[in-house]
Amino acid sequence: MATKATNPLPPPIHVPFRPGEAAYIVPSGDSLTVVFAYKFEQPSDAVIGRVFLQEFQDARKQPALRSAPTCKYAAEPPREILDLGFAIPDTETVSFLSVVLFETHIKAGDPAHLAHSLATLRTYVLYHLKCTKAFQQSRMRKRSAEWLAELKY
Repeated sequence: MATKATNPLPPPIHVPFRPGEAAYIVPSGDSLTVVFAYKFEQPSDAVIGRVFLQEFQDARKQPALRSAPTCKYAAEPPREILDLGFAIPDTETVSFLSVVLFETHIKAGDPAHLAHSLATLRTYVLYHLKCTKAFQQSRMRKRSAEWLAELKY
């Protein structure tokens, strides 16, 4: 009876970005899970960041995005990284986004593009967080100016 040779899985990888923020790359038999830990220092950043990260999870419900990788938002560390022995950031100010890639996601497109998208996801999220805050602040300034104009008359 011939036995099928299997390649051993590579070990999980911990990629620290800055204190409290990291990425965890966890291969499994049929998938690759990438967990991003985002640290939001300010309470307003945490609220906007949570809503933005939940949109990644909810976007897959749209019919056009059903074949997209699965994204899961969690305020607590996901089970994929708890038993790995890596340092887990303080969970009061940290949110977690897990992206699960299957073989179809990796083989369907350009692996370099996929790697680039995953490597820049943190920057993408933080950029949009800052843009959202700037937009909200500009609307508040405009509304304040309108109220001041009303008070002058």
